[in-house]
Amino acid sequence: MHTIEISLSEFVHYVQTHLTGDEKGEAADFLDHLFRALGHAGIKEAGATRETRLAKKGGAKGKNFAVLLWPDRVLFEMKSPSQFMNALAEGMKLAKVAAENFSSSSSMNRSLHEEIA
Repeated sequence: MHTIEISLSEFVHYVQTHLTGDEKGEAADFLDHLFRALGHAGIKEAGATRETRLAKKGGAKGKNFAVLLWPDRVLFEMKSPSQFMNALAEGMKLAKVAAENFSSSSSMNRSLHEEIA
């Protein structure tokens, strides 16, 4: 039986060996392997969804997209390493939108919203 340490070590090896950092092309593969390393059968089996549409704040037209939303747990927004700082700012905006959209579903989401505000 694998321990979490072995599973995560295998995940890191997989990422270093097989992924180049291409945000769009490799996000699903990266996340699915991460969920499996954490002991889940996969993204969907854990209750998470990819490319979750989130309403824009203030009634603005269009939608924001979260790379992966695992309700009551985590919001993933992925960028290539060279885009990290811009991605951090964008991720904070998406986290705020997600917290507003799902704030009535749990106290954790309300806490997330208060932290970001």
